[in-house]
Amino acid sequence: MKRNAIEKLIDWKQGEPRTPLFLSGVRGCGKTYLAMDFAKSFFEGALYLNFEQKNAQSEALLAEIRKEQTKRGGALEAFPAGFSLAAFSERICTLFDVPLEYRRNFLIVLDEVCGDGVLWDLLVSRAGETLDFCVLVISSQMPALPAQSLHLNLYPFTFEEFLFATGQEWYSEVIRGHFQTNHRIPGIVHEELVDRFDDYLCTGGMPAAINEYLCFEAVDNLPEIHQRYFGHVLYRIQKHHAEGEALKMRQILEVIPAQLEKENQKFQYRMIRKGATGALYQNAIQALCKEQLIWLCRRQDKEEAFKIFPADIGFLYAVTGKGILGKEQDRGFRRLLLGCYVMQALSACGYPAEFWESLSQARVDFLIGQEGVWIPIEVKTTENARSKSIGVYRASHEVPYSIKISYHNFDFSGGVRSIPYYAIFCL
Repeated sequence: MKRNAIEKLIDWKQGEPRTPLFLSGVRGCGKTYLAMDFAKSFFEGALYLNFEQKNAQSEALLAEIRKEQTKRGGALEAFPAGFSLAAFSERICTLFDVPLEYRRNFLIVLDEVCGDGVLWDLLVSRAGETLDFCVLVISSQMPALPAQSLHLNLYPFTFEEFLFATGQEWYSEVIRGHFQTNHRIPGIVHEELVDRFDDYLCTGGMPAAINEYLCFEAVDNLPEIHQRYFGHVLYRIQKHHAEGEALKMRQILEVIPAQLEKENQKFQYRMIRKGATGALYQNAIQALCKEQLIWLCRRQDKEEAFKIFPADIGFLYAVTGKGILGKEQDRGFRRLLLGCYVMQALSACGYPAEFWESLSQARVDFLIGQEGVWIPIEVKTTENARSKSIGVYRASHEVPYSIKISYHNFDFSGGVRSIPYYAIFCL
């Protein structure tokens, strides 16, 4: 499955100086598959070590590191003076018999390194060192990295990548062309894209669900795939967090749909349980953000108020227990899906989205920063095209234009840029 991130990986391979690249992303979004596909397509050889599975190869490497620690006094602090990342990489090549002639075109993939503190600290402390070959460090959790490190985040499949996966890449070129010109897409093509987008709403962005859809050309079994993935998420939370913290993280995930179904979507702790407070759940929210299972959309000028969105719309099917969305049914659930999809798409575009509201209850769904100004975005889930809240916002803020996202075709008039749902990846 083609991912847009492959272009950034190619640029990294060809760049100089060659330093380690840290690849992060929510569990299950395809990090390992992308890394191995990259290795197969662009390198003469590769070595894959998984530090979560604790296989023989990864254990052998950790033993070498501990041996080096013992030689140097048993403290990690001894590494900076005498144990470079280049020396560490040489040790890998020796340990696993990597041929000398491969080293300029050889990839070392270190998967789920965060689970081992010693190796992680070593890699982070040497993040800016130049190497003879490529080292790709993968982790579902990515703590703060030093400024000199190279970092790439992978997201669930965007709608554009869904088109790639379904063999309809030419649609992407059409969408991008009309996004640049704001010209309407021919009606028949627009309707076809709306149909493809509704298919994407059924699958979500996780590779397992998309693969199921591709294999059987049907959506009947997708609820089971979504439930299985969500069950795996809960299992991982239970395994890696203390019992009380894991319970809080699960409660937050399970209450998200109810929070977002409200007219005022701001997260309210009392909806979790009576007596719940921010102090009790702050650490759980931070842990979910760290693992990229949720995205926070904060209120502009008031960060303590925020909305929580799941990392992928497939979570909503799993948590609510609803079947796959029908084109003419459950408008309330469709509204919920579309709002989460927009947040998911904006995150993949690299926007730290915010929202706005006034004392008069006017609300702007999203705000994104472009060229030093905030652009208000309104998400339309009905045929009603009126934008009162946008008007209130523009009356008190200098805004070059606003964006309206709906099922309608491209348009730009009256200071409002209309963008179809299927084109958000162009922003």
